[in-house]
Amino acid sequence: MTMSTMLTHARVAPITAVHRARGRAGTARRLSPTLASEEARGKIDVEVRKMPRRAALALSASASLATGAAAFGVSAASATGELTTPKFVNKLVDGGLGTRNRVVFHDIQVSIPGSGQRVPVATWCPGERDSPFSDGDGADDETPAAYYPHQISIAKIARVLLNTPETTPTWLDRQMPLRASAGVSFLVSAGSGAVAVPATAKGVAVLCHGYLGSRFDLLDLAEFLAQEGFVVIAPEFAESLADPATTPAYARPGKPPPANPSATRDEIVKAAVRAFVPNFYDGTSQVKVVIAGQSAGASTATSSPGDFAARVAITGFRPPEVVDRDSSLARNPLLIVASAGDGVISLYPKEKSAFGPYEGIEIGVAKFFAANGGTKYGKYDLEQFASRIDEAKVFVTYELPGGSGNADTENTSSLPCHISFLSSRTNDAMVEVLSPLLPVARLLGVPVLDFDKYQLTKDSDAVNGALVPLIAKWLTQAVDV
Repeated sequence: MTMSTMLTHARVAPITAVHRARGRAGTARRLSPTLASEEARGKIDVEVRKMPRRAALALSASASLATGAAAFGVSAASATGELTTPKFVNKLVDGGLGTRNRVVFHDIQVSIPGSGQRVPVATWCPGERDSPFSDGDGADDETPAAYYPHQISIAKIARVLLNTPETTPTWLDRQMPLRASAGVSFLVSAGSGAVAVPATAKGVAVLCHGYLGSRFDLLDLAEFLAQEGFVVIAPEFAESLADPATTPAYARPGKPPPANPSATRDEIVKAAVRAFVPNFYDGTSQVKVVIAGQSAGASTATSSPGDFAARVAITGFRPPEVVDRDSSLARNPLLIVASAGDGVISLYPKEKSAFGPYEGIEIGVAKFFAANGGTKYGKYDLEQFASRIDEAKVFVTYELPGGSGNADTENTSSLPCHISFLSSRTNDAMVEVLSPLLPVARLLGVPVLDFDKYQLTKDSDAVNGALVPLIAKWLTQAVDV
């Protein structure tokens, strides 16, 4: 496969170990309160909890304890930035597994047609050691591995989960730079111009984060896929926890739509894909594009229009209500991953949860394939999946041996939770910032999206160390067909 597309992008800010770029969305629009449940799992009506003033003060006080050092001038890099990156990723990019490519990262922005909004898109490209990327001036534009410009906005979290007003202060927001893996270089051109996408790339992989996530949530998968030869793009959606100035386009139950919403997920995916593969949506492109996502991003991966060569849905599955049997979702390879330990989007039917009753991913998957002519699919555990990597329709589950299938009675604490599939780098940053807030959140009955579980297990490296290489292998087969 050849790829000769060129990407024209705006000015790229330098990013080094000491440069803490905010990575914000340029001309983002104003924020109004939103609700997580619709985007995270499906059409589930939830009563929006209005945050009492005293509770807001308590939450702010707790957050102040967590961020006091930063407020008084202590380095915002924190312990998170100094942690070593996952060993399985470092072995890969160091060449310990016999792989060929190194990786070049650059943070770009794409414009949304008709709105003027500019959206950050994290980009990882496979690079030849003797052929560095250039902005066209012939200069060396790369630095050794440094830090990704990750940010956590307490204001955004409060406005989304607690319905706090638009005047919620942002002084508690924190820069939480994430260390890049060994072998990742950063494009730091001070100019603007065209960045050539490698002609030897296997294809383009779009990674979609979940509700209150960020473009770095699937960082391990991004670096791994780029090392394996994919150009990886991870756009930042309106629900991102990084930017307090964006608002999702959908309305809360009983409320009118936002007056000035940010771009929708579909609009952002289309703009990002077109920046790299301009003719993808007219069906004439020879470049294969795959899409994957976690939680709300899994719904994005299964519902985004376009002839994607393969789709991956991790801890979430919500296909369109009506699926054409000739659509790419029905025709092309589909991988679904779910865990019985997920306390947010349950594998099994659940009577009570943070977002109300839910039929479970298992039933949703069965209904989907039954509605599409009884398409056969394999349901496997991870070990079985490894030996059946060539199958096109796969449902991978993490379950207890001989489990009851009852999400309300099983003790599944030994299984991956909702966020175990995210990079430990983004998870540990969230734990560092939110740990003091968890007791207050529980007191207020605010969904904590399994961060309390992850705080105890810290299992992301173990989960991704086994799963990410299998996803990469499965996607590689999909584009090679």
